[in-house]
Amino acid sequence: TDQILDVAMQRALTTTLLNLGNFLHELRNVQTAVRMNLEFLDRDRLGPDQSAAVSDALHAARSEQSLLEETLDELRRQAQPREGSVLVVGDVLERTLRGRVSGLQIDYRDDAPRFEVHGEPAHLATVLRNLLRNARQAGATEVQVELKLESTARSVLITVTDNGPGIPPEQLEKLFQAFVTSGKPTGTGLRLYLCRRYVQLMPGHIHAQSKPPHGATFSIRLPGKVAIVHAEAAANVAQPLEA
Repeated sequence: TDQILDVAMQRALTTTLLNLGNFLHELRNVQTAVRMNLEFLDRDRLGPDQSAAVSDALHAARSEQSLLEETLDELRRQAQPREGSVLVVGDVLERTLRGRVSGLQIDYRDDAPRFEVHGEPAHLATVLRNLLRNARQAGATEVQVELKLESTARSVLITVTDNGPGIPPEQLEKLFQAFVTSGKPTGTGLRLYLCRRYVQLMPGHIHAQSKPPHGATFSIRLPGKVAIVHAEAAANVAQPLEA
């Protein structure tokens, strides 16, 4: 039954993503017009308060434009998944964390060698972004992201721990189900569902733990192998650059 429901959900999400892509494309055109008109305003003729309001609106428009571009690029990648792609976990985490979530102080610790996983880098990046945004919306201000090599050296463990209010036990049981929200009126209940689906594609496992009010921890276990660094390549990296 769960497999049938998952297939049906994937088909529904595919149709929704296509419609969403068309909508975002049109919205991007509207946002471009808004931004260009804000930039056209002659703020020298405005008072301090009006000029500050225009600056805030322009900053918001640029942020929305950036988010739209990022979302459209991600949709394009999802529409054409690459078969047999391999990602280096630490590289993806570091690259994703450069685009910090506003209002979050992030501590990243990488205690693993270069580790390769079969999967799409965009999937892992989306999982991490979704977890960070969920933590911020829940009220967290600090998040610790840690990457460790497990004792067997056949998998890595990613933990994302926040200092938010935590997750009630009744919500924890159905956390990764589609359309399950924590009561937010604007929530879609899809972020954590997509996290689970993307982790399964790598193929891995995601688990959540929480003891309110002491925050929540999401653990992601991904199978793979330690990347082989050729001696010649390592020697070239070690050589100092000539003047």
